[in-house]
Amino acid sequence: MIVVGLTGGIGSGKSTVARFFKEIGAVLIDADELAHDAIRRGGASYDQVVAHFGERVLTAEGEIDRKRLGRIVFNDPAQRHRLNQIIHPWVLAEAKRREAQISEQNPAAVVIFEVPLLIESGAHREVDRVVVVRADRETRIHRLGRRDGLSPEEANKRIGAQMPEDERILYADYVVETDRPLSDVRRQVEEIYRVLRNCNEITD
Repeated sequence: MIVVGLTGGIGSGKSTVARFFKEIGAVLIDADELAHDAIRRGGASYDQVVAHFGERVLTAEGEIDRKRLGRIVFNDPAQRHRLNQIIHPWVLAEAKRREAQISEQNPAAVVIFEVPLLIESGAHREVDRVVVVRADRETRIHRLGRRDGLSPEEANKRIGAQMPEDERILYADYVVETDRPLSDVRRQVEEIYRVLRNCNEITD
């Protein structure tokens, strides 16, 4: 089995690249999905998040409002760091548990671990390869406006709150450029997947 960390800045196209990897045979572990599970009512991190951020982040039904929480943490680096401290250890532990399960069931699997903060959290040290997804800033701003309804100013602020793209790429074994037609993005993913499968066979 080979475990590949997939990362990139907000609006870079990570989800599309992850979907392509899954469609051609990789097994996907999505850190965002794990994080959402963690902060659902009754989830592993729910009580800690509410204790720290207060009831202002709750909906009328008692669930954590992720958009409200997002506005808080994107405007305050200290709060963002604290949220990561609460959630990331559980997410990484759960990912490890799933990797062990996948390895037992399919020793030849290519596992894609999609993590927005792969580098920042140090999780890149726990994977065999790193794939960085990138797109130019204008494309990312357009995507965030279309997807999340963010103004260009809000999108710029969120992009600026993350690790600079040039720095992230320094950690990459492979880079997928997504400010291109989808057919070209898929071709890049297919080429990387073939290499990863070969690496897996050599390792086995």
